[in-house]
Amino acid sequence: MSLSTVIAKIGTNAEFIAFNAHAGIAGFVVLACHGNYWVAGIGAVAAMVKEFWFDATFEQPKQTFLDNLTDTLGYFTGIAAGLLASHF
Repeated sequence: MSLSTVIAKIGTNAEFIAFNAHAGIAGFVVLACHGNYWVAGIGAVAAMVKEFWFDATFEQPKQTFLDNLTDTLGYFTGIAAGLLASHF
C-alpha cells in the first residue's frame, strides 16, 4: 500500500475527522482564553457532560460509549495542546 493511499484513507476516516474537530475547537477556546486553567477545567467537565449525557441521550444516530469516549479524548487532547501552546 502506498503512502498516498494510507494518507487518503486516514483523511476520509470519520473517527479521525471527528477527533480532530473536537481537539481543534477545544484547543482554539483554550488558546483564545490565554491558557486559563479555569477555562480548561470547565471545558473538560463540559466535554464529559456533553458527550456522556447529552450526546448519549439525544444524538442521532445513537452514539456508542466508544464514540463518546473518542470525542471526549479529542476535547482533552485539544485542551492539553492549547495549554501547552499558550505556556511555551
